[in-house]
Amino acid sequence: MGTPLTDDDLLGLLRKEESAASNYQQSALSQTRLAALAYYDRDLYGDEQEGLSQVVTSEFADVIDSLMPPLMRVFTSTDDVAEFTPVRPGEEQWAREASQYVPYVFMRQNDGFRILYWLIKDALMYRL
Repeated sequence: MGTPLTDDDLLGLLRKEESAASNYQQSALSQTRLAALAYYDRDLYGDEQEGLSQVVTSEFADVIDSLMPPLMRVFTSTDDVAEFTPVRPGEEQWAREASQYVPYVFMRQNDGFRILYWLIKDALMYRL
């Protein structure tokens, strides 16, 4: 076990992580995400010329929206969203209890359906 961090060491480590997270949000990935959202919302591309068509198709949104129902059925059609198996002998009871408790907490106490919905949609839209 390592040496405990001092308050100053911990603060420095947290500042470093905060800076890395901020840089990540401002990276090229954030530009990709902004572009994906613009495609989904069917925003104009910005290079339109007067007198020419300014039609923006909805294929990107259509594909994502058509994939959501079957994917949600796969992940939410049963209450068994997680199953734990014992690693060592004697852990059978623990595995059964965890297999009942974790899905209850996730799906019922934390609105797991909504969490999964947005996680899947974000993954489709933003190539996560």
